[in-house]
Amino acid sequence: MLVISQPTYLPWIGYFSLINEAKKFVFLDDVQLNSRSWQQRNRILNHNKITYLTVPIKKKGQREQLINQSLIDDKTIFKKHLKIINHFYSKSKFFKEYFNHFEEMLIECEKFKYLSDVNIFLIQKICKLLKISLNYNLSSKIKSTGKKTDKLISICKLLHQNRYLTNEGAMVYLDSELNKFKDNKIELYKLFVNDIRYNQRSEFFKEKLSIVDVIFNEGPNAINIIKNSYNIQKTI
Repeated sequence: MLVISQPTYLPWIGYFSLINEAKKFVFLDDVQLNSRSWQQRNRILNHNKITYLTVPIKKKGQREQLINQSLIDDKTIFKKHLKIINHFYSKSKFFKEYFNHFEEMLIECEKFKYLSDVNIFLIQKICKLLKISLNYNLSSKIKSTGKKTDKLISICKLLHQNRYLTNEGAMVYLDSELNKFKDNKIELYKLFVNDIRYNQRSEFFKEKLSIVDVIFNEGPNAINIIKNSYNIQKTI
């Protein structure tokens, strides 16, 4: 199946569920950046308190900028995020086994200018860490046409894919245009994320955190949690 999704920063478990099911994955990097979205931030846990890790983006003179045109405003942010992760997760069960991997990743992020390059780089590295296969393209490199649903269908056709997998959140936007997939003979599937529970250093379980939280708390079992975290249903 084909999955098309915007590259997000240190994504949550549901993002890697989509990648795990994708025969081909397209990073939708040539669409407009949404301010303060998951494209530039994610959530981690400090005991019972959720903290956001946010990558600052240059905004002056950059109205309606695309994700792959969004310049990082302060590259020292990655070392700051690293210190926060170190502080919050140093007592987690698998901290010693995995912290060096995130240290290398985040320090290397300083070489990139654009947000999309950082996000894609981190997703690639985390997939490798989790042993998830990632066969990807960039939408900016594919000569697709149209906007929104039409753009997705165009990408499907250009990559010769007739089975498209999306998630519950995206279905809100696609719901009124489902017939377009049917008219173009593209089967549409929806991934449902289950009620995920794993070992977490919190009095009450916090949902939808960055994959960082899963890895430091579950280590090599993180991939099994991902594989058992969802089910797929054919929509049309």
